Amino acid sequence: MHLQLDGWSNINNEGVINFIISKPEPVFVESLNTEQNRHTSEYLREEILKVMRTYREDKFVVVIGDNARNIQKTFQLVKEVQPHDVPLNCAAHTINLLAHDVLKCEGFNNFIKLCIDVIKSIKKSQVLGSKLQQILKLKKSGEKFKLPCCTRWGSYLTSLRSLKNTKAALLALAIEENTVMSNDTKAALLDDNFCNRTVF
Repeated sequence: MHLQLDGWSNINNEGVINFIISKPEPVFVESLNTEQNRHTSEYLREEILKVMRTYREDKFVVVIGDNARNIQKTFQLVKEVQPHDVPLNCAAHTINLLAHDVLKCEGFNNFIKLCIDVIKSIKKSQVLGSKLQQILKLKKSGEKFKLPCCTRWGSYLTSLRSLKNTKAALLALAIEENTVMSNDTKAALLDDNFCNRTVF
């Protein structure tokens, strides 16, 4: 079996660690409110070992977590007690880190910022948002805009696709006589290069 763990702070800023066992299908087994305990490697080791003991530690062969330094240290400590367990980095976290490095490239970063600015300028304006919805209904195509989330690398692609799928309606909005929008937003929407770059 594989033991996977991931920790974060919830909307109440409480520390939470979730444990999932894969055998091979994933089964959610525990959500731990860490309360006043810091996520130190020693604390995490004890919590991992508790879960393993509950489900028979001899059955586990892999422990999976993110790339954080405390998790990597935790895996070393678990390995001292469970030497046959193989610690692995979470593939999704690794891909997320890689995607963030790609997003730091100047050309791509500037393009993403422009896309986000276009989406926000339309979403924040009741008039533009309403006009866009009206055009979408008339054209019977397009979708709601989606803003990317910095912790989910795939959300950038989803955001670009939402722009691409709404391209015709956005062009109609930009050329409509009574539409008032920022010069930057209008210029981006009327720029063939901008529209073509949203195609993936």
